[in-house]
Amino acid sequence: MKKHFLRLIPMLLIMMSSMNLFAQTRIITGTVKDSQGEPVVGASILVQGTTTGTYSDGNGGFSLAITTDAKTIVVRYIGMKTKEITLGASNTI
Repeated sequence: MKKHFLRLIPMLLIMMSSMNLFAQTRIITGTVKDSQGEPVVGASILVQGTTTGTYSDGNGGFSLAITTDAKTIVVRYIGMKTKEITLGASNTI
């Protein structure tokens, strides 16, 4: 019985640590639009200071998994001014 219990402890520790990893990320979503309110297709959205990013889809929409310590995202598109957006508590931009 004690032998089975000792095997269970490492498995529980691994499960608990992996749950903690999931709790440290969140998904933000949004839509990239130009000055006329039209969607921008293929805009680059990056977490500032990292290589984590994505591109906007055919409707200008995006979804990005970020760490909870991320503070700013950077939106870029050729021919348009780069925009830095400070992240708040909302998961929708």
